[in-house]
Amino acid sequence: FDGGLNGWTAQNCTTDNSGDVVEVLSWDWYENPVEDWFGSQMTSYSRCNGAAGYDATRWNINNGDLSNPNNYPNHHCELVSPVIDLSDAGPVSLQFWQVNFSLNGNDSPADPVSRIFISTDGGMTFGDPIYIETNNILTADQTNWANGELRRYFLPDLAGESQVVLRFEFHGDFYAWYID
Repeated sequence: FDGGLNGWTAQNCTTDNSGDVVEVLSWDWYENPVEDWFGSQMTSYSRCNGAAGYDATRWNINNGDLSNPNNYPNHHCELVSPVIDLSDAGPVSLQFWQVNFSLNGNDSPADPVSRIFISTDGGMTFGDPIYIETNNILTADQTNWANGELRRYFLPDLAGESQVVLRFEFHGDFYAWYID
């Protein structure tokens, strides 16, 4: 995300606050991603030119009722790539750095905070999700934070495809997901 989102777009962004669905928060480009987010830092090699992030914390602190953790609003937003031509590619893998924090158990496959969908028809249809795990666990003393984490997924079926679209999806009630 060198200098911006560079053709990537945010789509289907909603915040459900007690039944009121409003489009209020989106994936954004951050020049200094997670410089000191509760003591964590993005540790990717290219963090100096920015990263994409979805930060539900901003909305919740400015607009939400923080007194009841069982009543935090549900956020959903997708970051979608432009079409990627891999028709001349050999073995394909997707690799990215992340800082990924969730709350209230939303990191299980039943209700994941972060996942990726892949399309081979230009974004018309998408396959099954890839659930993105994190080693960051929020604790009172912040001892279980992994900072930036490298994730790599081997995707051999994408070799030779000319209409690949990636969709990163945040779905949760609190905290954030930054990718680079």
